[in-house]
Amino acid sequence: MKWIGLFVVFSFFLMAPSVFADTVILDDVSHNTTWGQHDAIYIIEHDIVVAQGATLTVLPGTTIRMAESVNITIDGTFIAGGTNDNHVIITGTTITTHTEVPPSEPIEGESVPEDQQPIFIDEVVIYQPKGLTFNTTAKGILSFVDIGHMTDAIESNSANVSIDAVSINEGIVGIRAIGGVLSVQHTVFSNIIFPAKIGLDVDFSHTDNTFSETEYPGWNFVGDGYASDIHLIAGDGVYILSSSLTISSEHTILIDPGVTLLLGNNASVSIYGSIISNGTASDPVTIAPLLATSSSTVFIMTDQLVSFSYTHYSLRGDLFFAQTTVSIDHSVFIQTPVSGFATALTISDTSFSDMTSHS
Repeated sequence: MKWIGLFVVFSFFLMAPSVFADTVILDDVSHNTTWGQHDAIYIIEHDIVVAQGATLTVLPGTTIRMAESVNITIDGTFIAGGTNDNHVIITGTTITTHTEVPPSEPIEGESVPEDQQPIFIDEVVIYQPKGLTFNTTAKGILSFVDIGHMTDAIESNSANVSIDAVSINEGIVGIRAIGGVLSVQHTVFSNIIFPAKIGLDVDFSHTDNTFSETEYPGWNFVGDGYASDIHLIAGDGVYILSSSLTISSEHTILIDPGVTLLLGNNASVSIYGSIISNGTASDPVTIAPLLATSSSTVFIMTDQLVSFSYTHYSLRGDLFFAQTTVSIDHSVFIQTPVSGFATALTISDTSFSDMTSHS
């Protein structure tokens, strides 16, 4: 019995390292798969695909380390579910260099001690992967996940992606989405150049998100308005339009109370449909330049209603109406020349200041 007992204990210690060792992923995920046990670490050295019909589930405490420029493409379902106390971590692989520091030159008249020991410093380099890409057939659910050091942390191409209580940090683009459905809640963006580039055709909802040390602290719009109506909802962050936008005659841009819309320099907007800026006394709409020196022109030519209510407008460039029914109330226009001609014009309780022209 003693020999058996010793054998069992010895065998346990032989097997234990294999349970906790890093796992290198070499193949695509073609069937339902779960990653994570005992705070497991998974190393991905080459691009992999989660196939359509397959689900990859990542358990709390799991770390995924991806090599330089590596991407995980999801055509199936990706579920990364951490907990409040035990997050999932997705980041780059690391390499540690052990470098000797050259000795400083001795002070004149002094000599270097013969027993002087060399000094070494350790430097940890984190490689920058691409990130996660969700394609048309994909579904993504990410909660309590820390994603760092990615060039495109989360990319959605007409997919259905839900992001809740996620931290996205130290990267270039946090979220890039075109089409599909995207929900972002309770998420922190830090040290990201572009926290989010959101296509105007995305069914997009967001609430209670935070932006810290980001170059563009908000939701940066991409695309144009031909494909669908545009509905800007208040919640958190600001909307940023860094390139020109056209709203076609069959579509509407609706701006909810409390929304802030910032336009980049020379980012013109041409509206052939309808624009309704629906602020309130307690939650006005703000339409302003991204930078203090920016200037943007808005051209509106439509037979549909154009309405600015409780709107603070200061784009500096011309606001031009043509053949338009215009209603403006309880609004403020600053450094914005307003001109053109309207089929019908109603202005009430509105101020115009520091204008080049006003007609």
